[in-house]
Amino acid sequence: MAVKDILLLSDRLARQSQEDIGAAVTKKSSCCLSSDDDKLKIVLDARERAIEKVMYYSACAEQSSEHPIAKAILSKARDLGIGEGQSHPLTIVGNFEAEVGKGVKCTVDDNVTVHIGNRRCLKANDINVTPGTEDAMEYLENKGQTAVCVSINGRSEAVIGIMDHAKDEAALTVNVLQHVFNIKVHMLTGDNFRTAKAVANDIGIPPTNVIADVLPSEKIEYIKRLRFEGEHVAMVGDGVNDSPALAEADVGIAIGSGTQIAHEAAGIVLVNSKLTDLLVAIDLAKTIYFRIKLNLLWALGYNSIGIPVAAGVFYPITHKALPPYVAAFAMALSSVSVLTSSLSLNSYQPPIFNSKKYGRDTRGGELGLEEIGFKTSSGEQYDIAVQCESMMNNEPCACPPETCNCYPCEEHGNPPPEKVSRRTSFPGCNSEWGGGCKCDPCLCVNCASCEKKKASNKA
Repeated sequence: MAVKDILLLSDRLARQSQEDIGAAVTKKSSCCLSSDDDKLKIVLDARERAIEKVMYYSACAEQSSEHPIAKAILSKARDLGIGEGQSHPLTIVGNFEAEVGKGVKCTVDDNVTVHIGNRRCLKANDINVTPGTEDAMEYLENKGQTAVCVSINGRSEAVIGIMDHAKDEAALTVNVLQHVFNIKVHMLTGDNFRTAKAVANDIGIPPTNVIADVLPSEKIEYIKRLRFEGEHVAMVGDGVNDSPALAEADVGIAIGSGTQIAHEAAGIVLVNSKLTDLLVAIDLAKTIYFRIKLNLLWALGYNSIGIPVAAGVFYPITHKALPPYVAAFAMALSSVSVLTSSLSLNSYQPPIFNSKKYGRDTRGGELGLEEIGFKTSSGEQYDIAVQCESMMNNEPCACPPETCNCYPCEEHGNPPPEKVSRRTSFPGCNSEWGGGCKCDPCLCVNCASCEKKKASNKA
């Protein structure tokens, strides 16, 4: 996960950061500024100072957390020179509390109360929600980002957009599970549905199998429901919130880089932290299971013949008994043959991912994985395309809407990623999240909303 956008909900942090910004805001109108360059400098400086404050408070609050969102925030803070060993070090927080399924809260610098979390966090802590907060969160979620609200001293000040960057191995693993192993893949996440659907589209999970905005206890209930319907469930996870579900599933599989509690709850740990090792584990399990059945069949057949002969069933016909030393040798031969068969597993070769085709055709100009080559341990070759054959031939998507995994596919609600432009709106302006400019006076640069108002007034 990585921080993609930071939307400032007000200019309060900007005003606190630099006196000349506050002075500029008090000017009667934007025309008092000498030039657009001066205006741009004020906007960029105000944004920089306010964003640094937001990230400082956020990083202080998240510095001890192992959550992927916390890691993304800390990484972004380091890029801004905030963190251990950086120009702006973090301070130890007080009254820290992690609220399951909501977020975290703490006190920074002794007198600043910080809350970081989702809508549940805002509601549970009676946060004074700044106008535009919900619009800003929806704006980021519609772009496929996880919207995290940062509240300072009981008032929402910013929304941080965090994007799940799906690794190639995620798309590869999901497609092989579905198309080669015929395993249904579901997504269980505490994130909102818009973000979850965007990630699911990216890696090939059907939208009907996306279960979003769930608490850890609700993940357990969903797994119980699948098992009640007769499914055998394997759960893959890496976090504290995944641990109950890992324990509930028939097979719990933890990622090696995940938390210790996830490792304890799971039955299998992918020590290399590669999702493709999940495919190797399944293929190896299938190979071992096949060998067990082969050994059992051999042993049953061998003993079905050997035991009656040793017991003398055929003596009335042949008038010959099996000498004890021959029976002992035959018994040993049975064990040796099964052991030799089992030792042949030493020659096992894991599946090979022998081709990955990258391109820009299927993602609106953005480089991504378009075709996967997969060769099983038995030698079977599969070539899996990210798009259906119809779309590969520049024709409309032919997939049923409920199972379409093509990306992008605007017909079924999987649009290409939106191009990101440089933000030149003043902190707190609603134009940041697609609303009309409400600055008074307007300090945004090239503000389309204000230009439209001016043209309307002149008319």
